[in-house]
Amino acid sequence: MDEQENELVARALGDSFSMKVSVRVLLYGEFEQREVNGVVERLDQLRRRFMVDGEWVSFADVEGASAGESASVR
Repeated sequence: MDEQENELVARALGDSFSMKVSVRVLLYGEFEQREVNGVVERLDQLRRRFMVDGEWVSFADVEGASAGESASVR
């Protein structure tokens, strides 16, 4: 992802965390793309990860995200 896409993903994750809105996150997978849906429960900037529905996800695996009616990226 380029810098602009990173900003849009960060905004979608931040909106989900602060406003408790659902987020759809597309993740890189070795064999296929996968998707995580839910509300961001925790953000860990030190380890560059976030938690959705009890699952920690690395920022490095994110290919795109959209929250509520706001910005989306793919």
